[in-house]
Amino acid sequence: MKKTYAIQVIILFLLMGFNLNAQKIEVIKGDLSFLKSVKLLNVEFNYDKMTVGQLPSEGEYTAKKVKETNDKEAGKGDQWLTEWNDNKTIKFEPAFITSFNKALKKYGVTLGKKETSAKYTLNVSTTFMEIGFTGWSYAKKNSELHLLLTFYEGNNHDKEIAVVKLVDVPGTAGDYSYTSGVRIASAYTQAGKSFGKYLVKVYK
Repeated sequence: MKKTYAIQVIILFLLMGFNLNAQKIEVIKGDLSFLKSVKLLNVEFNYDKMTVGQLPSEGEYTAKKVKETNDKEAGKGDQWLTEWNDNKTIKFEPAFITSFNKALKKYGVTLGKKETSAKYTLNVSTTFMEIGFTGWSYAKKNSELHLLLTFYEGNNHDKEIAVVKLVDVPGTAGDYSYTSGVRIASAYTQAGKSFGKYLVKVYK
């Protein structure tokens, strides 16, 4: 019995390692050399073209979730929707910003919202979100994100400088991630950290 448990634990850690290594970062337009002397970046977040799980849009996912939750207990679905929307600004976006800034702290780079004096803006567009789940025993699935990261001059979306695709970014499905907001926020933490570390080569 102990041997079986040990094997299961080893497999779980191997899978976690695989997930962490599976994420990919690719510059699909322009290059990032313009950031060499940039110390302050404005950031904005967008979810307009996001698919969720197997559903083709966030709207379809939230409508389904609200109905299912309200059917179980009146009003609960509406409460869930408020929390879902609040999590974007309260959990997801700060998680990305904090981990990005931590990765580039050594180089004096700061990313922040409403940084009107910044010469460039980074638009973080979430194109896919896997909610994941945490159940009993080994019934777990990591959250996951696909992001499109676009740099603009100032706030002018007509002046697109570079576009980076960041896909297969894993979050957690551990013992403390029964709340979906926590699981998803962990993926944004990983995304900010990964992209920040990727940019280190620009600032070296």
